[in-house]
Amino acid sequence: MSHDTPTAQFTRTLPTAADTGRLGRALAHACRECASAVTEHGLQVNLRGDLGVGKTALVRGWLRAFGVSGPIRSPTFAVMEPYVVTLHQSPAAGRDGLEAQSISSLDFYHFDFYRFADPVEFSSAGFREQFGPGRICAIEWPERAGDRLPRADLTITLQVQGDGRTATLEAASTLGHACLEKALKEFDTTAAD
Repeated sequence: MSHDTPTAQFTRTLPTAADTGRLGRALAHACRECASAVTEHGLQVNLRGDLGVGKTALVRGWLRAFGVSGPIRSPTFAVMEPYVVTLHQSPAAGRDGLEAQSISSLDFYHFDFYRFADPVEFSSAGFREQFGPGRICAIEWPERAGDRLPRADLTITLQVQGDGRTATLEAASTLGHACLEKALKEFDTTAAD
């Protein structure tokens, strides 16, 4: 996916933890809306912010919206938590007249590089293989992998603001722009839980 696209930056206020989860659900909606491009190119979202600011809560909302029902943990100790997510299901008539489901699923990798002492750990672990077509990669602490990490399509920076959070969202690719536009539209039109 082209990274020659100029960056676009937007800010949203997240007054509660539920709003952070809602932003995650909006990202899932955007991935579904951009399913063909996400499948063809893959999507990388870097998550920045201090410890405890809500990066994992955002990913949890994203994964729940994809239908992941099991435990969704912070990958701080495991470094990577893999999931398989469903982008869309479309009804199609089967040969016997019954409806069949066409399901598009892909791999979702949730990384946390907080414990990396040196960017070479990214390469040594072989994580580069998890990036690319048919994959979504959400990365906490991307700066710890340095320039060994591919360039992100989206970067979301969370900061504490009073009792809530502020999310600064930045797109740096054509796919990033499309996902950001759709995610913000969804976020701005849905009510908090």
